[in-house]
Amino acid sequence: MKYSFNIDEKSLFRGVKNDYSKGQSPTVHTPLNQSNDQRKWRNDIYNFINGYRSEDINSLPDLLKEKCMPKTTSKASSIIVGFFVFSKFTLDGKPFEANRSFAMYVKKETSENIIQRNGEITGNTHLGREKLHYPISLSHITDGYNIDNKIVLDKILDINGGFAYVVNGFDVDTETNTLNFKTTMIGPEGVLLSNVFKRKKGVGVKLLVDGISLDKSSIISTSNKILTKEENEAFISTLEKIQRSSRLSGAMGEDYVYENIEKIIGIRPEEKRHISKLYPLSPYDIECKVNGKTIYIEVKSTKDSKKTFYMSKGERKFMDKYEQHYLLVLVSNVISNHKKATKYQRKDIMNPQIMEKEFQGIKFIVK
Repeated sequence: MKYSFNIDEKSLFRGVKNDYSKGQSPTVHTPLNQSNDQRKWRNDIYNFINGYRSEDINSLPDLLKEKCMPKTTSKASSIIVGFFVFSKFTLDGKPFEANRSFAMYVKKETSENIIQRNGEITGNTHLGREKLHYPISLSHITDGYNIDNKIVLDKILDINGGFAYVVNGFDVDTETNTLNFKTTMIGPEGVLLSNVFKRKKGVGVKLLVDGISLDKSSIISTSNKILTKEENEAFISTLEKIQRSSRLSGAMGEDYVYENIEKIIGIRPEEKRHISKLYPLSPYDIECKVNGKTIYIEVKSTKDSKKTFYMSKGERKFMDKYEQHYLLVLVSNVISNHKKATKYQRKDIMNPQIMEKEFQGIKFIVK
């Protein structure tokens, strides 16, 4: 039996540097029955909870229970109604070892009343609410347990080449007791949180995807000349126009490839996702599955028939790491009605008989 379920967006991620002044951390849980409409309950997760063997809650060590019961501002009490431990793992279907276990659990709110921030006691409208928790900090190396969620998640960061990632969900194979992490890479390790996510409201709440804005304070003159205020503003204005034009043609190329992906790769994919629209700093643009195999597609665009493109160090690193799953599609004449898509694998790009390379700028010119 296999259970497959997604978790709340942006609730579990690694490799991202928190640059918010007041801090921001993942919520590391997914509500199961938040709505009064039962049709909106997370039945995919409930199927897993009801079908997979939970640890005996009454036999859990008291210290482990305490680690699952952090105090809340509302003083709401809760109980653990399911605790699940995994020691066998796969990352997007590929086995890996972490020498630690990964645990998740379900908590149910039991307080009829809660204390508001102003000290007022009111009825708990969330009485009976359940959430699936998977804290990064959960660790318990004693009492027969070998749990350390952080070590498992950091192992994934190491395996995928050091690219920051989000966990989209899990697959659970009951025959092998294996937990599969479904992930998406969202940028280089250390990518700034504010460049990937934005706050929906306040601190400690849900994060949303944000676009990338130009950091005007990071403009550097290569000649080390000190620019006047007028020169600096003119330079920034020109750079913004260039970036805007580049982003527009790049977006046109990505949309073209995404909409015509079957024609371009020669087979209809089982599923496809436009990753760079969700995560602008992702080291690739489009992800699709063909015969169960993931293909990572990087899209480059030119406004004319010239076949020239630039590749960042992060993009080059990703191409090298995922060579067997990588495809670069160059869309020429992208602003016309006569677009042309040309496919390249890494061996083509790095072949001096096909490409002329200027490694200072990582510029590739097709001969």
